Amino acid sequence: MQRIGRPVAPVAVLVTALIVAAWVLTACSSRPAAPAAPVAPIASIAAPNPSRSVVPRPRPMPGIERAAGPDWRVLLPIGLLVAGLAVGAVIAAVAYANRRRPVMTPPAPAPGWPAGPTLDSALREVAASGASQAVTQQIQRLLAEGPGREALVQACVRYRDLLADRYPQLAGTLAAALAASGVRETHADGQPFDGRLHEAVDVAPTADPRLHDRVARTVRCGYVDGDRILRVPTVVVYRLSQETGT
Repeated sequence: MQRIGRPVAPVAVLVTALIVAAWVLTACSSRPAAPAAPVAPIASIAAPNPSRSVVPRPRPMPGIERAAGPDWRVLLPIGLLVAGLAVGAVIAAVAYANRRRPVMTPPAPAPGWPAGPTLDSALREVAASGASQAVTQQIQRLLAEGPGREALVQACVRYRDLLADRYPQLAGTLAAALAASGVRETHADGQPFDGRLHEAVDVAPTADPRLHDRVARTVRCGYVDGDRILRVPTVVVYRLSQETGT
């Protein structure tokens, strides 16, 4: 996304406006006062009583007014005008920033694992089913210890294998819990046999050279947790038969 230049900061605009206002007020209030009006000398007037004298009071010269200080009736509107301009500048800067701000669309949520029961809830369901008293006791002891995720995953894998033939519904519950926790099943049908990724338990003869050393079928699935292999699949591997007519 293209970056957009940063607008003028509202704080900087406000500070600048306040400085201008202070300068205007200072300039208006520091004007030099008019020189004092000369006072006309008044001759001393002798009082009737020679022992007392009257101090003459100075009088301003006719036509010359007394100097006045700064008129606040003029300065107040100027200050209010400058303050209003400052507030307006701040509002305009904020509106400009909001208008130019790029709209950030939230990223799409990453695809999660399929919804399903949790590992411990699936194990509790198996224990409560009464399918096997031994399995129930083992699960109860395991859950009483407060196991971590890895122990729960291994337990679900083990009891799924154990219950798959007689109790497929419970095995399906455990499989759903494994999938919901991010554990994937792996099957190797048709893949070239690799002793690091597969466990061969039997061979199947074939007259087709193209099938030699390929996996004929998966006997028991494997499991992968993220990028970690929990168990490799158990497979049957094709072997090229030298006999004819087979």
